[in-house]
Amino acid sequence: MELEEKGKRNGEANSPQEDSRDHDEVERAITERIESLRDDAYQVLEGHISTYGTSSTSNRETRDFDADDGRPHFQC
Repeated sequence: MELEEKGKRNGEANSPQEDSRDHDEVERAITERIESLRDDAYQVLEGHISTYGTSSTSNRETRDFDADDGRPHFQC
C-alpha cells in the first residue's frame, strides 16, 4: 500500500493519537526516506569537495556544519 493511502487512512482513524510520542509506520517510513536522501546528498557533496577542493573561503562560508551531527546545513 502507498504511503499516501496509509497516511490518509491513519489520519482518518486519528492514528497515532495526537499526544502519542511514538511515530507510526508511515511517519517512520517518511523519516527514513528523508534521511536516506539527505545521506545521499551528503555523499555527493563530499565528492564535489574532493574534486573541487575546499581552499576557497567562499566555499567554506556557504556551508554550515552542525556540531551535533556533523552534517551540512545549507542556508540560502
